[in-house]
Amino acid sequence: MNSYEKMISDLEKKDIIIRETNFKSSANGLYQDGVIAINKKLETTKEKICILAEEEGHHKKTYGNIQKLDTIENLKQEYKARLYAYEKLVSLNDLAFYLNKGITNIYELADMLNVTDKFLQDALLTYKNKYGDKIINTKYGKIVFEPNIIFMPSIRLEKENE
Repeated sequence: MNSYEKMISDLEKKDIIIRETNFKSSANGLYQDGVIAINKKLETTKEKICILAEEEGHHKKTYGNIQKLDTIENLKQEYKARLYAYEKLVSLNDLAFYLNKGITNIYELADMLNVTDKFLQDALLTYKNKYGDKIINTKYGKIVFEPNIIFMPSIRLEKENE
């Protein structure tokens, strides 16, 4: 079972129905009343994972019809769903874990996180806007997003054997 199939299985256990279908619109995913629709035109598992996570965010964080992003309230709700997806798929701990392993190339990092390059870039920009120059503590070290991503690994001193 790949990670997309696992996400579907986990959501279906929560009584959320997932369907892949052909869309007449240019949308890649839609959520309404416990049903997530994913556009069949999406070619890669990574694309599907990113869209599915955002639609799960709509299930958990938003309400009403926000298909038209013509109001501030609808834009805020869209942001909440995307932030949910970023935090689920590119958590700060996961990001720090891979940075601690020495992975700094955006494409390699996206591969390790199993997301698209664009999704990762959008997530990092969102984190930069959200956290700015604050130092974020994670299990693996500290991250600062402003002016550029800076990672400082945790230093663990062990007692010498006596």
